[in-house]
Amino acid sequence: MGRAGYWLGRAHEALGHEAEAAEARAQVEALSNDPANRTLLKISMEDLGAADELFRVLMGDNVEPRRDFIQKHALDVKNLDV
Repeated sequence: MGRAGYWLGRAHEALGHEAEAAEARAQVEALSNDPANRTLLKISMEDLGAADELFRVLMGDNVEPRRDFIQKHALDVKNLDV
C-alpha cells in the first residue's frame, strides 16, 4: 500500500475504532478535501528528509517518539482541535 493508503488507514484509526469504516472514510474525506478545514504546505526537496521523519514520528506505530514530540511541543500549539 502506498503512502496515501497508509495515511488514510492511520487517519481512520485516529477517528476511533468505534466509527464505522464508511463513516470514518467520509469524515477523513470531509476534513481533507474541504479548503476551510485543511492546511497545505509546500515543501522543497531540502525539506523532504525532515518532512518524512516528522510524518513517521507522528503517524508511525512507535508511540514513544510521538509522545516525546507532543510533550516537547505542547506549549507551542496555536490551533488545537479537540
